[in-house]
Amino acid sequence: MRWQVTPSGEEYEKLWIKCGQRCVEKGSVLAFDVVDPLAEWRDVDPEISDNYGLLVTVVTLPNNSKHAIAGLSLNLLNANGAARIALDKKATHTFLTKYNVPVVDHKLFVGIDLQTFQVRGGFWPAAVEAFNEWNRDVVVKAVRGNSGTNVFHATTVSQLDAAMRSMKQTMVMTPFHKLQHEWRVLFMREEPADEHVKLICCTKKTPFSLTGDGKSTLLQLLAAYPFRDGVKTASVIESTRSEWNLVLEEGQTWSHWKCNQSYGATAVRMKEDEYNAHPCLSDIANGAANALGLNFGCVDIIQDVNNEFKVLEMNTLIFTDLLDELEFDELVAACEMAWRHLAQRPRVKWDEPLPQTTERAITGELTKTEVEAVEAEKAKQSEKEKEVAKGDMWLHRASKLKVILHACCKDLGFTATPHDQMYIWEILQDPKPQPEGTETDKTPKKVVRNRCFVVGQTDFGGNSQGMNTICANKVTTSLLCARGNVPHIVHYPVKPHGLQAAYKAAERLGGFPLVIKSGGISGGGYEVHKVECNRDIEVLVNKYTSINICRFHKLSHEYRIVVAPPNGEVGVLYSKSRYTIVGDGESTLLQLVAKDPNARPKQVSSLPNDWDLQQVLKQGEEKTTWKFNLSSGARPDFDIPQDVCTKLVSIARRCMAAICVNYGAVDIVEDADSGELLVLEVNSAPSYNILMANKGDMAGRAFIAPLLQWAACSQSVAPLIQTR
Repeated sequence: MRWQVTPSGEEYEKLWIKCGQRCVEKGSVLAFDVVDPLAEWRDVDPEISDNYGLLVTVVTLPNNSKHAIAGLSLNLLNANGAARIALDKKATHTFLTKYNVPVVDHKLFVGIDLQTFQVRGGFWPAAVEAFNEWNRDVVVKAVRGNSGTNVFHATTVSQLDAAMRSMKQTMVMTPFHKLQHEWRVLFMREEPADEHVKLICCTKKTPFSLTGDGKSTLLQLLAAYPFRDGVKTASVIESTRSEWNLVLEEGQTWSHWKCNQSYGATAVRMKEDEYNAHPCLSDIANGAANALGLNFGCVDIIQDVNNEFKVLEMNTLIFTDLLDELEFDELVAACEMAWRHLAQRPRVKWDEPLPQTTERAITGELTKTEVEAVEAEKAKQSEKEKEVAKGDMWLHRASKLKVILHACCKDLGFTATPHDQMYIWEILQDPKPQPEGTETDKTPKKVVRNRCFVVGQTDFGGNSQGMNTICANKVTTSLLCARGNVPHIVHYPVKPHGLQAAYKAAERLGGFPLVIKSGGISGGGYEVHKVECNRDIEVLVNKYTSINICRFHKLSHEYRIVVAPPNGEVGVLYSKSRYTIVGDGESTLLQLVAKDPNARPKQVSSLPNDWDLQQVLKQGEEKTTWKFNLSSGARPDFDIPQDVCTKLVSIARRCMAAICVNYGAVDIVEDADSGELLVLEVNSAPSYNILMANKGDMAGRAFIAPLLQWAACSQSVAPLIQTR
């Protein structure tokens, strides 16, 4: 192990920068620019530390392509759809089973915040059935999570009840396996079209164990054991409560049921020749990576007491594992492998003029022949196929694409999203042409089919997990816009409970009014508040884990521009008008909204907090919201003057180039006082239903089908190798 104790963020950051400098010296990258988004903020909030989670690095490769990296990560190598599947334990199980990779069984259950917990009905009968099926010895854990947190071992119905009641969101149940070892295998795909991943390193973990003396109870042995730094001693002891009174015979060995280092497990890094020669590890890791379409990540493989090897889970957010495990020269070599991989990816050339041939792609009109082909394809479908395909326009479009429906998201771990009826699709491009063999050549031919995953209504634009991370953080987006001289609204971060820092931020931004947004991923105008005083700030700082603060701008317009590969085309461009209520002299605000035929289901909850819903507006009196979100009642307007369109498209393309993202929706606002156009934020995964609603069914297909084809051929997901 590189570190004797858990390193600080500053130590990680220094190693990352040193590694980047070495890559520049060796010529594998042209530039490695590390920027601290909090640098100018430290005089406001000196307590901010361990900032590597917000660190932004822009890597310029020898082919002059630029890649923005959030934090210390190489998640640019993984497409966002594939990464979302890998981070979901049930979805991982589904895909690995489909591709015949040995994996621990998982069954999904919806947490009590999302579904009523009842003895009769709900998920409880199915949970008890699975519990009995697995010999009343199971593990219950969160569908997403790591480091052994929110993981419970149950051998009685009461323990099962307690474990499942403690889970507020979606969870999975697995049969319990008594472990000999757990293997963490880190892998990377050196070339986008490689059939096999390269194993970077492998760690063999052995559960924490004790040897009995014939006299002491387990609790006494645990109390006397000298745990090393980094072990959650209290958690280790508490998690064994049911066995505290157990007296081990002299020489008898007891081991903890968890195999996490934070629970005392020992970890030994294996030598390269050892793990490459292992009969199971390489095959399982490669099969798992290919099944999920991952180019970088790690797979946790368990070896139970029966010497069976199975995948437990996968992870794509593990770059600190490289920093922990590898010697410096090995770390540099791993990064150089990543740069070589990225250099072979097609990139959108945002800095080049739009080609004249994109007019049809922008309007999205289909030719008569294409319309006839779509209708003919529809006519061939069975009623069941039509039902499954409802709302998924690409199923009937583009002969060069094959679409596989894998599962409904609600049957996996995505139930916590607002779209319970979403699907996971796998988009396969036609096989690459292969040289024909002679008549006597009976050797099966390997066929490479590029592919991408679509989860729900997003992820179809070919963005990587890293690109989505950049866009999800408004502070990071703001920083990269500043770096690229793109006009934008500045966002400042405030850490949890940073009340004094928030007061100073308000001062620096010129005083009230201000806008405070949740620091998490949010959209549609939710968790966005206009504040007028310090008391408002105090309420929101205490409400959210973290917040972003920006100036309140009085706006005349807000525009959304959806731009997309392969040429940086404009798919949708519209302005939004704020929701306006006109009084009739009799009805209250609430009644007026209720009578509005165009009002959305959540219209009332999205109205400004300071509005009196019982107020009666005079005849003709108007009241207008300050938000421009469609969910807040704003209406789209596609009639935009050509000179304004030209300016908007230029800013949107410059913004996408600055933040190094392939596809997304850029929200640009116009300041009512200065007339200046400013980037507000970027959405890297605008849902296709919005595109369809704005462009119409046929035009929406014409726009999205090329997107899918580009995503599949961009090789942002590991290729599917078939033999025929």
